[in-house]
Formats: sequence, structure tokens, C-alpha cells
Amino acid sequence: MRRHDGFPSLLGVLLGSVLCLSGWDAKAFAPPLPAEIRVGIESTLEPEFFVESFAPVMRTLRAAFPETRFVTKEYSSRDLSNAVGRGDIDLFFADSALFGLLQHREGARAVAMRTVPGARNPGRAVGFTAVVPKESPLRTLSDLAGKRLAVESREAYSPWLLFLGRMVEIGVSSDRIAENVIETGYGVADPVRALQEGLADGAVLASCQLERLERAGILALGSLRVLDAQGADQDPDEPLEVDVCWRSGELFPDAVLGLARHVSSETATAITVAVLSALPTKEGYSWRVESDTTKVDDLYRKLRIGPYGYLQEWSWTDLWLRYRGYALAGLALLAALLVHVLRVNLLVKRRTRELSETIVEKERLDEEARNARERLSEMERAGVVSELSSMFAHEVRQPLAAATAYADGIGIGLRSGADRELLCEAAENLSRETKRISDIVERVRGYAKARQHPRKAIDLRDLAERALRTFGQSSLASEVDVAYRRASRAVRVEVEPLELELAVVNLLRNAAQAMTAAARPGRNRMTLHLDVLEPEELAARFSLETKEALAAVTVEDEGPKLSDEAFSHLARPVESLKKEGLGLGLTIVKHILEAHGGFLRFERREDPEGGLRAVLLLPMSDVQDSA
Repeated sequence: MRRHDGFPSLLGVLLGSVLCLSGWDAKAFAPPLPAEIRVGIESTLEPEFFVESFAPVMRTLRAAFPETRFVTKEYSSRDLSNAVGRGDIDLFFADSALFGLLQHREGARAVAMRTVPGARNPGRAVGFTAVVPKESPLRTLSDLAGKRLAVESREAYSPWLLFLGRMVEIGVSSDRIAENVIETGYGVADPVRALQEGLADGAVLASCQLERLERAGILALGSLRVLDAQGADQDPDEPLEVDVCWRSGELFPDAVLGLARHVSSETATAITVAVLSALPTKEGYSWRVESDTTKVDDLYRKLRIGPYGYLQEWSWTDLWLRYRGYALAGLALLAALLVHVLRVNLLVKRRTRELSETIVEKERLDEEARNARERLSEMERAGVVSELSSMFAHEVRQPLAAATAYADGIGIGLRSGADRELLCEAAENLSRETKRISDIVERVRGYAKARQHPRKAIDLRDLAERALRTFGQSSLASEVDVAYRRASRAVRVEVEPLELELAVVNLLRNAAQAMTAAARPGRNRMTLHLDVLEPEELAARFSLETKEALAAVTVEDEGPKLSDEAFSHLARPVESLKKEGLGLGLTIVKHILEAHGGFLRFERREDPEGGLRAVLLLPMSDVQDSA
């Protein structure tokens, strides 16, 4: 089934047919041409072009315009381009890539484009077919890289250049392809013969050449396989069509007949009519209207040949022309980078300045905080001294009263001639009480000077008993019933004995005062007992997370039931509920315990009528006595 072509090609055929059928010829209506027309031809066009197309066109023009002398000359691609630019030639034959360049650069105009036999559209007239023997392991065009290839020629606008362009498109370097190439010349079946004789692994043919060789019986049908095949089998009884022939890539336009920009429109019209009115040659070559050469232009640019050969040169001018877009983009990027660096440097300087100011401010605040801590420490020491002074004034009454009583007793005994043994015992008691007063005074002085007092490992049972004896000498001891539950084994702690004794005595006095103030009959029992609490029990009772067991000194009383607010304020320096109290006793106890790494905790008794447990928790010494 035949396909319809574009209007420009059809117009050329109809125009030529009408002129021929009407009996008109170019001379009948052509205006006179210049006495001489200079014709240039690109030397790289294949030899077949000179025979089948160039010579018939020149015969047609000379016959149509016998008064005009047509002077022909061959040029290289670059020389032809320069000659058109200088105006040295009027009419020229060039491949479509060079024409496209001249069209944009020099304002050249197309007369017609050559159409090969079997091509219905001059823009799709030539292509290439890559073939290998039927049994070859090569399957795609990329497999030909580095293999031996047979071609007619590598110089002209030929199937070889179309093949190279396609290989570059699929990512194969043209240098690898050109390593093992056999140029056979323009014999009818030379590339195929080289392939059959084993001189090459593959061959590159022109479009439809495979079908022509098979129809002529030179090549057995199906003996060669097309790589990356496009097209279809054709009816052997029908003429070949280029669009349907087997090929390995897309089709390209063929050569172009063009006019230089300075040629007049009358001359251009006369030459165009003469060329288009010529009938196809015996082999089927003709000329039609078509001017789209962009595909060939792209091909030459990819391969850097022909009009784009300058791309292979490496002068500074060529480099600038080739890469100026990238260079400008790079310069813009560099400028943006420099601006960014400057901006970052400014930000860094500003941030550094701010950081320096922040560090200076932090140092100032740290100094203020350090001074504040020192002042607070001084205030705390002063407060502790004040608290201990108050406690001293309260606690020293009892040993002073006892010492006074012993001194009075000794005096009375001496005057009455009492027993010597009783007098000695009274003197020993007097000495002990005065020693206790001296220790209390020294302790207060030590706190005032923030002095660290030596600690020693003691049995907590002995300390509890001393605290009970000290409390027993107070007037409150006669108003309460004190029970002591001694631990079954020694519980050793490392403490300052007098401080901890004062803490226990303070808790005993507070408990006694709470019960005495309530004055409830039968509610005056107080218990002192020692325990060792394991981490699980500490966590459950006091929410205290620790990995080691703690020694516990518990003072339990039957005092009044406390409100939630009063219970929450325990161990805080608040106003005392006792008339003569200072409200600082529990704070002193807590301060002493925290200095020893311990804790003060309170619990309500499981008694609806009230009662409280005060628990001193202390870390135990590493060395413990056995039971």
C-alpha cells in the first residue's frame, strides 16, 4: 500500500509533469540569464552523484540556457562555504548539512533536493543498513564496537557517516568504531564480498542496497541479518521503496542544489523551473522541492565533521565559541558562589561577635552567680549558726542544770561529811556534763567557721543509746514513755557522732513535745528503733531510688493527727507550732543528714487518732560487723 507524500514534493512532480506534457520547455518563457554562472560542487559527494545527478542537471541547464556559460569547479566543504560567503559562485551542489549551514549563515536558497530511486519524500531519501552473516553472534549495533567493518567509503556524505552518527547516539565512541574499517570502494558488492570472505565481521550498506543485491541474485535471500532492523519485506514484483527497505536507523535528506544570496529572483526562478521540469534519470534519480536539512545538520555537529570540523580544533577562539554558553553559566555560578561566600563570611563575623558578647555576658553572669552562691553560703552558715545557737541555748540548759545540781551536791556533801564514794561519783557526773557543754560550744564555733569535722565509723546502736541517755536527762523524758528496740546486729555508719546525736535527740524532743502538747491520756508512748532497709522497701515507702541498703533510725510517736498542709511543711523553716519554739529544729536535722549523704523522711502512722514516724536514712559503712 503506497503512502501519500507532502505537498512540496508533490508540487515539484506535478510542475515537471505539466511542463513536459504541455510541450513547454524552459526556454519558452525563461528570462535571459547572466552571460556566466559559476557553479560549485562539494568534492566529498560520492562518485555516483557526479554521474547520476550532477551531469544530468548541467546538461539540462546548458540546453535550457545556451547563451549562458556555466563554469563548474570542485571545492572542499570549507572552501565551498567560503566561496559562497564571498560571492565567488552563484549555484552550488552540497550535502544537506553544508547547505543548512549556508542557509543560516550566508542566506543561501534551495532550488531543489535530490530524490533517490524508491524515495517518495526527498527529506527521507538516504539511510544505512548494518548487516552481519546470518549465523553471527552479533545482535545489536553496539556489538559492532571494535569489530572489523566493511564500507564503500568513509569520506563522503555516505551510509558510513549515518552509521557513525547512530553509534555516537547509542553511546559508542567513534574512535573505537574506526579501529578496524575496510574501505572497498564503490564496487557493486564489494562490502558484502568482504563480509562473505571473512575479512569483516559486519558491513555497512546504503538503504535498499541489500534488497537490490538479493533481487539481482548476487546475494542469497536471507543469508545476511540486519542489526536493529527497521522496515519490512517488500514484494519482489514491486519497485523498491526506501521507506520500506530494511535499514538500521532513520532516513536523512540527500544532496541539495542551492543558490547564493546575490542571485536575482528572476535567475533563481528560471533555474528552479528548468531543474524541476527535468524527468528522472534512467536510474530513477530526480529533483524535488524540499529544504528541511536539520537532521543532517545535527549529524555533522555530533560527528564534528564537514561544516562543524572546527569543533575538533582547540584554539582559544574555538573553545570560546564552542563553550561560551557553559562558560557564561560557570561565571554566573562562580559569581553567585562568591556572593554566597561573602555573605557567609559576614554572617560568621556577626555570629562570632554575638558569640563573643554572649560568652562575656555568660562569664559575667557566672561571676554574679558565684558571688551569689558565696553570699548564700555565708547566709546559710549564718543561719545554721543562728539555728544551732538557738538549739544550743535550749539544749545546754539541761547539762548546765545537771552540772549545777552536781556542784551543789558536792558542796553540801563536803560540809556534811558525806561518803567519799558518793562525792567521787558526783564529781565524775559533773565533769561529764561540763565536757558535753564544751563539745556543744565547739560545734557551734566550727559551723560559724565552715569547718569540716572529722568523721569516724561507729555502731549506730551506741549512738542511739547515747541519744536516749541525753534525752533522759531532760524534763520532757519524765512525761513520756520511751521504748527502745535495739538492732540484733551492729549497724556501722561513718558520721560525726555529736552532730548525729544532736539530730536524734532533736527528733526525740519534738516527738515528746508533740505528745505533751496534745495532753491526751494514754497517748504518750514513743519508740526508737534501728533497721536496715533494702532498696525495694526504700522505693516503695519513700520513692527513693538507690542501689544500696540504708541504715534507718526511726522515732515514732502518738502525737496528734496532722493536716495535709502541716505534713507537707515538715522539715521546712516555718513558724513553729510551739510557743517557745523557733521552727528550725527539723531543718537542722535535715541539714545534718544531707551533709552525711543521708535523708530525712516522714510517715503517718496507721492509726486513725494520729501519730508520726520520723526516719533518718544514712549510708552504711563498707565494713559491717557480723551478728
